Amino acid sequence: MPHRLGECEEAAGFLLQVAELEGLVVAVFFWGTVAFPSEMEERLRGLIGKKITVFRLDGCYYIREILEQH
Repeated sequence: MPHRLGECEEAAGFLLQVAELEGLVVAVFFWGTVAFPSEMEERLRGLIGKKITVFRLDGCYYIREILEQH
């Protein structure tokens, strides 16, 4: 069963896959899975293969890509 982020909780890591499950979008990281609202599917699919963070605050989800500094 995918984890659902609680308030002020973050999921971070390389996004390996995105799938739909029972009206939710499931993001697959190497460490596990997280369920998000279906409206996030397009944005998450565009980030597959990238290192990201998703932070939940006040019921909203904030997604950002972590860029590697060289």
